[in-house]
Amino acid sequence: MADKIAKNKEKFIKGAVERGVMDKATATAIFEDWEQFARYGFNKSHAADYGLVAVQTAYLKAHYPAEYMSALMTVFKDSSDKVALYISEARNMGIEVLQPDVNHSQYFFSIEDCPETGKPAIRFGMGAVKNVGQGPVDAILAARKVDDRQTPFKDINDFAQRVDLRAVGKRALECLIKVGALDSFGTRAGLLASLDQMTAASASHFRASESGQMSMFGGASGIQAESIRLQPLPTDRKDSLAWERELLGLYLSDHPLSAHADLLTRAVSHNSLSLNDAGNQERVRVAGLVVSTRQFKTKKDTMMGFVTLEDMQGNIELVIFPKTWDKFRHLCVDGKVIVVDGKADGTTPPKVLVDEIKTDVTFYDSVAAGDEYLPPAPGSDRATAPKPALIKRPEAAPVTSPRPQPTPVKIAEPAAEYIPEPEGSDEFDDMPPPPEAPPDWD
Repeated sequence: MADKIAKNKEKFIKGAVERGVMDKATATAIFEDWEQFARYGFNKSHAADYGLVAVQTAYLKAHYPAEYMSALMTVFKDSSDKVALYISEARNMGIEVLQPDVNHSQYFFSIEDCPETGKPAIRFGMGAVKNVGQGPVDAILAARKVDDRQTPFKDINDFAQRVDLRAVGKRALECLIKVGALDSFGTRAGLLASLDQMTAASASHFRASESGQMSMFGGASGIQAESIRLQPLPTDRKDSLAWERELLGLYLSDHPLSAHADLLTRAVSHNSLSLNDAGNQERVRVAGLVVSTRQFKTKKDTMMGFVTLEDMQGNIELVIFPKTWDKFRHLCVDGKVIVVDGKADGTTPPKVLVDEIKTDVTFYDSVAAGDEYLPPAPGSDRATAPKPALIKRPEAAPVTSPRPQPTPVKIAEPAAEYIPEPEGSDEFDDMPPPPEAPPDWD
């Protein structure tokens, strides 16, 4: 593509000069303006359409927030990062997001009244659970409808006799159990322990039905239906959260940081969402759970680290240079809660260039309520160094430095006179035609 652009640039400049439309400098400036604009530029009609869509979506978000956020989650159901972002946004808007449930969930995200508050809530769609496709969900939804009415499953035996678990599949059923979609029937650990029994009982029931061994009243003729006995096994909270993280891409029923939420809120200057507002090289403090660590060898044959941190709102990428990595690498362990001081690097999304890492979250709770000072920069004399700028608590907006502005692009002066291309000329026949309007546009 680059060679085609260069070829047509030469033809444009040559043609403009030969026809006397403009001089070479002006023609070159105009073509370079086009190149810059083509990187990401809208014509007026395109900009007007975007403006209209922006107003429409803003209206929907303001007046139909649950429906709007549910639609966003459905559109991006295969992107766990975006679903996690929209769930966090929904909860910040006061909209509850309910876990998957075979008695209530649809394939996509849906709206229902929250049982506790009666307000509209978003129900997680079964189709957004990993390893659960359209077929298993359709089988469950079809069995849930009796005489054209939605009839919830009473217990695990009712579920196994109404849903052909052969069509659902053992793997999909296991994933639904792990994310809590069958919590109304028993504990996740108990259901997983009885998984083979459930699939065998369902298969036996439907084989009997298919062979004509079921009576006209729905019971087995001379065959005793196998009863599933669930073991009352407790489910470890860490296991439940790990399964949700693996299969939903986020923690839904709870979060490992919930126990530290108040402390972390008081300790940090930015979370993963507000970090986007931090200026380049602005000092920040973030905190969260270490979810991944990667080492990298530099050209000087030293090791540095890249760490992904997760807070209640999303993920934060940390960049740890060699000297800092040698000092704090032992703290960057998956599952550990850490508090990080550093600087925002000004990229999009921003990364944090790490100066210091702590694991004692309660240290920050000892600071009196109000504003808090970040520690002096590494290498300074901590005893005599003046206190740096205050970082504000979450209720106050952080002080931000202005982002660097791009250098203005020179716009060429328009030609004094336009001379149309002579009829019959084939000088520019290989130029691409303009796009056609959609057939439904007037």
